[in-house]
Amino acid sequence: MSEFTVGEADFLLDGRPVRLLSGALHYFRVHEEHWGHRLAMLRAMGLNCVETYVPWNLHEPRPGVFDFSGMLGVAAFVRLAQELGLWVILRPGPYICAEWDFGGLSAWLLAEDNVRVRCADAGYLAAVEPYFARVAVLSNPDNPVSESIIPAMTAAAAPLKIEIELTKTQGPTEFDGAFAAMAKSRFDAVVVTQDGEFAASFKTIATLAARIKLPSIGSKEYAEAGGLIGYGVNLLSLYRRAAYFVDLILKGARPADLPVEQPTKFDLVINLKTAKSLGLTVPPTLLARADEVIE
Repeated sequence: MSEFTVGEADFLLDGRPVRLLSGALHYFRVHEEHWGHRLAMLRAMGLNCVETYVPWNLHEPRPGVFDFSGMLGVAAFVRLAQELGLWVILRPGPYICAEWDFGGLSAWLLAEDNVRVRCADAGYLAAVEPYFARVAVLSNPDNPVSESIIPAMTAAAAPLKIEIELTKTQGPTEFDGAFAAMAKSRFDAVVVTQDGEFAASFKTIATLAARIKLPSIGSKEYAEAGGLIGYGVNLLSLYRRAAYFVDLILKGARPADLPVEQPTKFDLVINLKTAKSLGLTVPPTLLARADEVIE
């Protein structure tokens, strides 16, 4: 993933000076079917950036009710801009511009008596906090797979205004301390990355997450062990497939002649028992997409 920094006299991309030529295109004011055309027009004008802000009042019209569908699909908009060779300057808010009534803040804030916005008022900050989610990522620093997983995860989270923070843990002896730190930092959720040390302790990890009321997501097997959500390949099927290739090699096949395969099916598992213990209601639309629901 490229690195953007601010130098003494220039913006720097991977250490080299870069000139940003940007035009504004607010995704929520253009039907999503026309995003590609509008972005292509920006590109044709010689621009290399598109700027947009993210309206809190549209994305959270009622407390705790979020909408990122259709014209509000900011993540899809950013991905499309990337595909068309544009960088994105994202202005997440919560206050975005004086052109909007109330600066793009959600009107329901005014239902609270004596709330003071755009300052350190406790009521205002309590309303803002869920909008800027913070997710912990349980990761083993000794696992080289994390080197590719974490940057990809961070890039995917940025358009959704989700802040990713690594919690580095090498094994079971460090789990208690890791989850105590998560509780103290008041994370909104935790992602359990793929790791052999973690896989052997999925039940322990799920129990620790539930104890501090922290929603968690990991592999399919993690949800089956008590995690809230599991998404990923079926590891047993991969092991069986590996055995198939071992058999071919033992029968004389040259490893260099065998195809390189990647998984094509990913399973979504939702543990409703865990959701109930966390006091969470899983949307019916998400349940309908699940390959397995644990009740």
